[in-house]
Formats: sequence, structure tokens, C-alpha cells
Amino acid sequence: MRKLLFTVLSVILFLPSSAKTGDGPVMTAGGYEVSKPEFEHFLWNNFRSESFTKKELKEYANLYLDFKLKVLAATDAGMDKEESFINDLKEFRDSHSEEFMVDSDFLEEAAYTIYNNSFEAVGPDGLCYMGIMTIAPQDESAQASVKAYMKADSIYHCLKNGEDFGMLAMRFSFDATASKGGAAGWMARSQLPEIIADSLFSLEEGAFCRPFELDNLFVIVYNMGHRDLGSFVQSRDEILDFIREQPDIYGEAFKRRAEAYSRQYGWGVTGDTAVMYMDSLIDEIAPEYADLVRDYHDGLLMYDISTQMVWDKVMTDSTGLAAYYEANRESLWKDGDRFKGMVLFCKDETLFREVEAALEDIPFEEWSRVIIRFNTGNSRIRAMRGTSGNGVFKKGQNEYVDALVFGEGTFEPMSGYPYANVVGKRVSCPESMADALTEVSEGYQESLERAWVKDLRKKYKYKIYRKALYRVMRQD
Repeated sequence: MRKLLFTVLSVILFLPSSAKTGDGPVMTAGGYEVSKPEFEHFLWNNFRSESFTKKELKEYANLYLDFKLKVLAATDAGMDKEESFINDLKEFRDSHSEEFMVDSDFLEEAAYTIYNNSFEAVGPDGLCYMGIMTIAPQDESAQASVKAYMKADSIYHCLKNGEDFGMLAMRFSFDATASKGGAAGWMARSQLPEIIADSLFSLEEGAFCRPFELDNLFVIVYNMGHRDLGSFVQSRDEILDFIREQPDIYGEAFKRRAEAYSRQYGWGVTGDTAVMYMDSLIDEIAPEYADLVRDYHDGLLMYDISTQMVWDKVMTDSTGLAAYYEANRESLWKDGDRFKGMVLFCKDETLFREVEAALEDIPFEEWSRVIIRFNTGNSRIRAMRGTSGNGVFKKGQNEYVDALVFGEGTFEPMSGYPYANVVGKRVSCPESMADALTEVSEGYQESLERAWVKDLRKKYKYKIYRKALYRVMRQD
């Protein structure tokens, strides 16, 4: 074992590593070094440019530094040791390993072979999704057989009256499929006894047959669906899913890819040993896979720690939200005034004036109750109270408010309600936290984020290396 371990470690020294580029790190965060390739990977995936100004590089470097510090905080908090995290990461690794650890050409050939064999087995009749129910006599007597048939016939008539096949199958069927509501899956004619196949493939989709006897059982067959096998292209994904559940075929695909790596890197091993080498060294021999897994690993940790430190607090900290609102009320609407009120659509202006007078000196929260009284018996008036229901409209959100309050644009009258007007007032800052709940939540979240990042930068040592940073996305 020690000899094998030494061999594996020595192989690493001769692998092309993304970190061995001749460049120093772009930054360090709590002892972790961010290489030039890693930072370029971040830039390319998020900003899709092949060149950046120095100012942009500084901004993006600070973004990535804060991200890595959050990941470090999550690791220090033990979040990477939690069972849910470990399981999520393993599931992700497994689901994305095929491109790098499986011989895709071999899988494709295996899938095509299975398709050809299936095509011959299925034949011209295609496939039916079969539901089956069997009723068994209590013993071998003729009387018991008659009772079983009568029971099956009674079930048949229940089906004709619209009762659910699956429920009846679970309750009465003797077949092994009873627990699944009688669903036996997709079947070809060649897979079934002739009498069952003849019955199933003669039925229209959604139809069931009268009970018939087979081996002292009374059988009801249900055609739950029909399809042709289709072309290989149409069936390919389903066949590959089937192959992934076959250890012998899928395992062979792993071995073939591992042995190809062994030949490429001179490991000199085959079979399961080659697979072990490949699994141990995959991050080195397939840096794209390492990048993919690292992105998911770090992103999941960042999400978990941010939920705990920021997002959950925004959802639950009513005291903090209220304090933020009081401290920032005057500046919450920096982008312009709002209109607080309702847009009313009436049959005529006289009705509007009546409603307007009725709403005077009444709190906004009670306006809807007043308007309902005007619609007793028939619909005479309709109202809009904003997308959040709080009566606050921002310029650009509603064409009626834009025209009637802010004097911009025009509108078409609502069908059946030719008169439109507004009741309310133009305001420069919210009158209550409910008026600006979105802005308060977003602002409070940003303030928590800033304070948290500030604490992280005090807690962990970090450094951005400008010379290395300015060489990013350059080949010199």
C-alpha cells in the first residue's frame, strides 16, 4: 500500500497542473492562494470578456476576495462537515463525473447495441404501458373459481363506472404489481404470454379488457399508454439512463477511460487499479472538472453561511428592519417621488367624485372596504392598489399613474369603465415601513452584508497582489 501511495504521489508531480503556471497567486485569503487560472475562470464565467481595465480588475478582485472569505468562514464554522453538505457535494460530483471519468464512445456503442436489440425484440407493434390485475381463487375448487370470476367481473364493472384502476389493483390484485397500482411498465409483445399480449395490444390506449382466465387466475389488462420505439436519437437518453444503472456496463466504461489515462500519463496499471488512480487524480488530470466541483463546493458554502448571517436575519429580524427604516426613511426613495393611493375606474365622473368624497379622511387601509360598498349589487367601480398591495406606485410601474400623477405618457381606458382617475397623494418618502418594505429589506440586507464583510476582513489576513492581478487574461 505504501508503495502504491508513493507511486500515486509521484505521478502528480508530472501532471499538468493549472496552479503551476509560473505566476504567483493573484490574492491570498486566510492562507488560501487564488491562482491566476482560478481568478480568470471566475472572470470568464461571470463577465465574459477577454480584457479588463485595471479599475475593473480591482473591483472584481475585491468581489472574489469577499466570496473566498465567506467560504473560509463557512469552513471554520464546520459547514463543510455537515452531512447534508457532504451528500449534496457527492451527488454533484457523481452527476458531473461522466464527462471526465467515463469512456463516452464505449457508452454510445453500448447504447446503440441495446437499441438495435430492443428494436428487434419490440417488433412492429411497439410498446404498451401495461396495467394488470389478477384475481386468485381461494382454493382449487370449482366453486372458488366461480367466486373469483364473479369478483373479477364485479371489478370490471367498477372500472366501467369510472373507478380508479390503481386503487382497485392495490386493494384486490394478487399480482406482484399490486403495490404499484398494477403498473407493470412498458412492455413489448415478445415479453408477455401470448394471451396477455393479444389482449393488451388489441386495446385502445386508456381501455381495459374483460377478465380472462390464465393459469387459474382471472386477469384484467389495462393499456395505460402506447408508443413506438422511435429512432435511436429519440431513445438515446433513456437508454443511457438505463445503462447507468447496470454496474457491469457502466463499470467497464469507467475502466476504459481510466486505462486511457494510464496510457497517457504512464501509470502502468489497468482495471480497478487504474480506476483508483483516476479517481484519486481526477482534479489534476481534468482541471475543468476541478473548477466545476470547486465552484459548486464554494458556492454551496457561501449560500449556507450567507443564509445564516444575512438572509435569515432579513426575514426574521423585525427589530433590525424597523431600526433601519427609522434611520433611513428620508433617503429610501432616492430615485424619485412615489404616488400613494389608488387608481379608480368608474362608469362616469359623478361616481368617481362620490367615491373620492367617501374616502376623504379615511385611513388607506380601510379604502377597500368603502369601495366594496359602492359595488353592492353590481360592479360599478374597479381599483388598482399597486403591485405590492400597499398603494405605493413608482414612476414607470403603471401607465395610469404615470399619466395622471407624473404627467408622462398616455393610457387607454379600461373596457367597461371609461372614466379613470386617481385618489391619493404624491409623496417623497414613505409614511410607514409598509410603504417601502422592498427598499427596507434590500437596504437592511446590504447593510448586514457590508458589516459582515468588514468583520471578515478584520478576522482573516488577506492580500491582493497587483502585479499578478494585472497579468490576468494576458499570456505574457
